Amino acid sequence: MRGFKVPNWLLLFGVFYVLVQLATIEFPPKDVDATRMPSVFGKETGIITHTDYVNALPHLNAGDLSNLNNKTFDDSTKQESVVCMAKNAYFEARSQSVLSQIAVSQVVMNRVQSPDFPNTVCGVIYEAQFSRWYKEKMDKEVPLKNRCQFSWYCDGKADIITDIDAYKIALAVAHQVLNRYTMHDVTDGALFYHAYYVNPRWASQKVKTVVHEDHIFYREPKELVLKKKEK
Repeated sequence: MRGFKVPNWLLLFGVFYVLVQLATIEFPPKDVDATRMPSVFGKETGIITHTDYVNALPHLNAGDLSNLNNKTFDDSTKQESVVCMAKNAYFEARSQSVLSQIAVSQVVMNRVQSPDFPNTVCGVIYEAQFSRWYKEKMDKEVPLKNRCQFSWYCDGKADIITDIDAYKIALAVAHQVLNRYTMHDVTDGALFYHAYYVNPRWASQKVKTVVHEDHIFYREPKELVLKKKEK
């Protein structure tokens, strides 16, 4: 039986693909001192693993998650802020690393501190354009599809938490970001982000800061920030 011979065109295509991947790798800016790259957590808190936080949380089971699904929250209690933050990290980045979930959560905190967004965690996460019909006819706030700040909230899909282990990690991230907010901002002050496979119009008007796995992060241009301060 003759051995299988790989066609020359396929070999050439493979080499071309590898070269393209190497050419498009994103490296840190040259002015970044690699010896001074900050840890995720600040010096005041020390290095705290998320395993420690997860183990410290109450045991969760499927029944405990039922009251979290398809429900919005306000910030009347600190616990509700944690839940809002955890749900956002879960739906936005549960398949990614803890660092990426922290980055998504820090964008929320950056918005809370910005005058251009709501000043509460839940207010930032659930900011959207809502249906007038549902409000007038059923006294219910239903976001218009694709008219919200975080896509999971108005993508038309049911916001149901099904992965308990992933939600525990998201809770750990939320506790860390909210309770010990002395960690380094891994987004470099970003107020916006989007998945790498989309190209929103607003991106060209922002300043790209960092890339964490599937998400590209941005902040406002300095000149725009200065104009807002002058008003």
